[in-house]
Amino acid sequence: MSTTDSMHQPFKALLIATIVNRSRRPEPFETADENSSYANLAELLAGFGIDLHLAHYANLLPDGRVLAWHRRGSSWRAVDCRIDELSICYADLPMNFPDAMELKQALADHPLAIVNDLRLSDLFTDKLATYDFLPTLIPTTWDAGEPGVSGRLRDEHLHSDLSVRKIFLKPRHGERGRGILVTDPKGLADQPQAGRPDYIIQPFLETGAGIPELGISGRHDLRLIICDGDIVLAFARVAASGSYLCGYAQGGREMRFDVNRLPARLVEFAWMVDAKLLPFGPRLYSLDIGVGRSGKIWIYELNTMPGIVWNQGDEESRALHGGMHDLVARWLHRALGQGPGRSASAEAAAESQAPYQKATIRSTVQ
Repeated sequence: MSTTDSMHQPFKALLIATIVNRSRRPEPFETADENSSYANLAELLAGFGIDLHLAHYANLLPDGRVLAWHRRGSSWRAVDCRIDELSICYADLPMNFPDAMELKQALADHPLAIVNDLRLSDLFTDKLATYDFLPTLIPTTWDAGEPGVSGRLRDEHLHSDLSVRKIFLKPRHGERGRGILVTDPKGLADQPQAGRPDYIIQPFLETGAGIPELGISGRHDLRLIICDGDIVLAFARVAASGSYLCGYAQGGREMRFDVNRLPARLVEFAWMVDAKLLPFGPRLYSLDIGVGRSGKIWIYELNTMPGIVWNQGDEESRALHGGMHDLVARWLHRALGQGPGRSASAEAAAESQAPYQKATIRSTVQ
């Protein structure tokens, strides 16, 4: 769409997410919270002159169209969205979704902006690739399918914050905390996932000392939302007593923080990580971290499509995730003004394993 055309009609944005329906239904999602959350995002984007269309990665149709959902007035409707009419795509299309590759290539064939850079999505979705990219910042990660991996689980080779008295067995390409098992090395052989190359093994990271500066006591997962180098949202999931997992689904509770009052060491850590991601261009992602007993900051994972689904009956949840909606809307609007991004060609995706140049970013706290 040309600049002149955009003065007369809205930009079209396609958001591709794994939770969107795959078949033609009245609404894009299965739950009321999901439909309500994305309805709010669509309304905010409309305020910027952007029409939001939602699709699953498996929804490619013949002749360059995608089955998508568009909000008109107070209701959703399923439409056949033409790729050549899109201005921008916010996509979750990592390489571990084989049936997403056709849509990935179809998007690459058109000069539209794609954010985040799909190579970044590939990198963050593969936990082994993320570890190889940031090996000193992530707990030691082993390929569960590697022969003899159980013999490598030794405390003496690990940082003092890490222990193999308990180990985590995780899906290599997992999301939302699904499929994570906590066991010990002796019980590893009894797990059906052990020995599978689509799983990883990580030692236990003890974060029970919390982050006193933030009033966090106990095991925690601090999520920083970073947009083009700026920390824009911060909240922690704190594990229930006796639990090793901090997610809401595992009984954890959420604590929200003012980003302007974060401890300097956390801010500088986030900036250091983001400096390594500058070559990917416009980027919106979550950085999940924990502080070990030594005081070292560790990364649990990174995600290029942080969740925006609220619990519409919970005022705090609406406030927190409503902030994410506003952030996504403003970011997509800003990205539209920066011209086409990198396309999602198979060649570009393959480059996700190549070394990246290091870049500098602010080193002082304002």
